Amino acid sequence: MKQQNIFHDAGIRETPIRKAILSIFETSKTPLSAQDIESHTKLATLHPDTVTIYRTLETFCDAGIIRRIELQEGKFRYELEQEHHHHIVCLSCGKIQDIHDCIDEQTQRRIKKETGFTIQRHSLEFFGICADCRTA
Repeated sequence: MKQQNIFHDAGIRETPIRKAILSIFETSKTPLSAQDIESHTKLATLHPDTVTIYRTLETFCDAGIIRRIELQEGKFRYELEQEHHHHIVCLSCGKIQDIHDCIDEQTQRRIKKETGFTIQRHSLEFFGICADCRTA
């Protein structure tokens, strides 16, 4: 989807900084932290301050453009809102990979029945040691 459509559809104003940040997400293969975005070369000529970056991330989250994830690192990461998936994280090098397997409907129904919760969404992350780190 073109950037103009994303901003228009989300009901937010298109600015050079927002365009640059969205472009960073569009080319990233892994979830990004605010620090990753702040140090990205695509923002070098725009010189946004840290507060502007965080506000943009919150605006994008509120608009459904990106989603915030927490991978037990003491910080949030963000990625484009796309098809539902999960992550596996290497505890040694920090490598993050997408996983497209998910818990099935039967498991969700069982959890709902056992807890009495109405499930709105879920997050499932795996942590381990990647093949590269195991052989090193």
